[in-house]
Amino acid sequence: MELKKSVQTFSNAIKSTKEFSDLIQAKRAIEKNNMLKNEVIDFNQKLSSIYSSNKPQNIIKSEAEQLFKKFDSLNKNIEVEKFLKASDEFNKMMYRTNQYMNELVQKELILK
Repeated sequence: MELKKSVQTFSNAIKSTKEFSDLIQAKRAIEKNNMLKNEVIDFNQKLSSIYSSNKPQNIIKSEAEQLFKKFDSLNKNIEVEKFLKASDEFNKMMYRTNQYMNELVQKELILK
């Protein structure tokens, strides 16, 4: 139970970051426009499907490039651009956080 409480505290710490706040603001801006929101959802679903497939790497890359071309107009939308940038910054922060947690745990596991 103590771990669960610590995870809740950790989750709240993540939610208090600038990266999370920026991502939420960008998400809300997209949600205000139903057509744009649906396009972004469709794009994310298709991209996720491509990346989760068991196809060879070169085919995945080709399909992703085709998808990005198809949704090129999305990349030109300022709200989507802000959302993608905020998502990238949040993902980088989470990667660094996970890396740091792993380092802390791994220190205890090294044989001496």
